[in-house]
Amino acid sequence: MKKTAILVAMQKEYDLLSSSLERQDFNFANDIVVALSGIGKVNAALTAAKLIEKDQARQVISTGVAGGLDTTLNKGDLVVGNQYAYHDVWCGEPNQIGQIQGLPARFNTDADLLRIALSFNDKFPVRSSLIVTGDQFVTEPEELKTIQTNFPTAAACDMESAAIAQTCHLYNVPFLSVRIISDVAGKEDGNDKQYQDFWSQAPKTTFQYITELLQRICSSQEQ
Repeated sequence: MKKTAILVAMQKEYDLLSSSLERQDFNFANDIVVALSGIGKVNAALTAAKLIEKDQARQVISTGVAGGLDTTLNKGDLVVGNQYAYHDVWCGEPNQIGQIQGLPARFNTDADLLRIALSFNDKFPVRSSLIVTGDQFVTEPEELKTIQTNFPTAAACDMESAAIAQTCHLYNVPFLSVRIISDVAGKEDGNDKQYQDFWSQAPKTTFQYITELLQRICSSQEQ
């Protein structure tokens, strides 16, 4: 069975995920490793590389919170990435905005992991879309508008997914990112307040999706 690495950026996310996983019958020594990376692209990439090289992870899942770029989303909604790009990268023409020179314009999610992630949409409704990444918590309307203009199909914005996707691309390791929306651009109460309210209401049930996703991944590999 492939060892699966689960990577989160913040202690709050780690505690919620660990609490959910501990109630399940997973073999953490052989099947699953959970890691806390810290916030941002460098922390995420370094941790992903360590998980692949030292812990022999053969597929990587990133999870945690993200900001919503689509106003039809609400706090607590789930977004599964089908592609990943940087919203704060520009290497000049002929590269696309978000593309590091010499690398793909978009990093793709592993097709098998994406299929499994969407296989129980009736129980846990999820949005599958582009996720964009940058080293900033985006709150200013001008910044949000720029990202939405450059990446009109992106539903979520975070600070880690594309960096982990790039690392997995370089190592040829399957990758999937699942993000819980903590705040949505353009909502009347503002991003900062939405984000703080999100944590005060800590949506533990949303992490149940990750638990069931892992169960289905493990089951598919045993067949």
